[in-house]
Amino acid sequence: MFAITFNLTSGWALSMIKYQMPMCLVWGIAITFADALFVAYPSPSTPAAHIYGFGILMGIGAGITL
Repeated sequence: MFAITFNLTSGWALSMIKYQMPMCLVWGIAITFADALFVAYPSPSTPAAHIYGFGILMGIGAGITL
């Protein structure tokens, strides 16, 4: 859901900004950071809110970089 929403939003924003590289760079870094947290941080005691937050950040990053 987040990926679809941010994919549509990024398409609209790119038509206004007309610079693709900064947007792709920022969100590429965001998705890399979220993936690193998702791999390194979780343990059995990790709250579900953190796991959902990592998933949302990955969805946003994936949606924008599509």
